[in-house]
Amino acid sequence: MSRRERMERRLERRLNWGNRATAEAEHRSQAASAAVEGIPFGQPILVGHHSERRHRRALERSDRNMTAACAADARSQRHHQVASTLAARLESTVFSDDPDALEALQEKIIKLEGKRDAIKAVNSAWRKAGKPKADDQEGWTRVAVTLGVELQVLASARLNQARDFMDRGPYPTYVSTNLGANIRRCQERMKSIQTRAERQAKATAAGGVVLTSHEGGYLEVTFAEKPSRNVLERLKAANFHWSNGSWFGKSSDDILTYLKVER
Repeated sequence: MSRRERMERRLERRLNWGNRATAEAEHRSQAASAAVEGIPFGQPILVGHHSERRHRRALERSDRNMTAACAADARSQRHHQVASTLAARLESTVFSDDPDALEALQEKIIKLEGKRDAIKAVNSAWRKAGKPKADDQEGWTRVAVTLGVELQVLASARLNQARDFMDRGPYPTYVSTNLGANIRRCQERMKSIQTRAERQAKATAAGGVVLTSHEGGYLEVTFAEKPSRNVLERLKAANFHWSNGSWFGKSSDDILTYLKVER
């Protein structure tokens, strides 16, 4: 099961829990109202009257149900909030084991590069226009003319400048730096995904697993598909660790024999 599928299952469970909690809250709330339905609003308990015990029991039932309704409503809100977060992550995250991960990362890089180029262009035009203040309409009109855009397009850039108490311009340097770092991370992820795919292809061609020896007596184990839990537990027990699509650890006759038998 892929990471996306696992997260989708988590989302589904949270939604189910949240919906059940919502239904319970509604049921309990209705029960709380029904418990005192025959008692006029504001009617005091008539101490010593034959209705006193019935009145007190009705209030207790109403209170219990209303307390349970509030607790269920809190659970519902919590589960739906987690579900909302998971849905947002599924929408924005590119998982390395997605079938279209390389294409998605390439699209993300193109968007990030476009955003960085646009920021650099605004900053450059702003400097050429004499570094106008955020409220300098004439100065920012010159910026818009230089960029060949309408002045309204630069509203967010002017707002950024107005919020910056250090008066560093529309976009501080760190904004472009952070975008560049995100671009590099995406590029590194693409390389990692390609390397992993190549290793898994070799493992498939070799019958399911490739054993590669390295200097210092270390062994690299690459599987074409995720192995069974028994195999994973055996590797972990031998102090092997997962890295970039393969398992790495100290080679031994026991682990080599085990892997060859399992193969």
